[in-house]
Amino acid sequence: EIQSMTERDFLAKTNVELAFVRPASPTAMHSRVTPPVNCPSWVCCLLPCIMRTEGMRLYTNHSPKEVNVMRTGDTVAADCRLLECSEDFTVDLSALANEKLPRVCSVECTDKENGVLSRNMVFMASAVVKGDAIGVVVATGDNTVWGQLISNHKWPLVTDVSNAESERFIGNKA
Repeated sequence: EIQSMTERDFLAKTNVELAFVRPASPTAMHSRVTPPVNCPSWVCCLLPCIMRTEGMRLYTNHSPKEVNVMRTGDTVAADCRLLECSEDFTVDLSALANEKLPRVCSVECTDKENGVLSRNMVFMASAVVKGDAIGVVVATGDNTVWGQLISNHKWPLVTDVSNAESERFIGNKA
């Protein structure tokens, strides 16, 4: 629904003030994704270490309706609807969806039926390959597409036999 609204309607519904940026979010803890229960032990061991890096600390500073600025080299910290972006704004979704080619984004809704496919949406854990964008946070933590995939045991995605064998060996699965 939000991906197909006009920008004016979207901003009105979410009460976003583009000129106002809050210093610290009182709901910052909502930005975290619950670790998967059946994740491989080597991933679970790394999660506390990853959260201590400067780039990952940014994940805890977002809550819905906040404005998020994304630049080349950033990792998208929450699911966002784009309000502005450069013509070459490109994100790599391979960590999230095993897409081989990066996605060129735009502010126009390209798929009203399925928001995940619309090019005006970017998702947590995607890497900004090129360009700059401004978006409004629409989901954080367990409510993101990535969080839902983890909750539904559909992530990480296994794409070929070598990955399946690696997962079985490293993840201690029988």
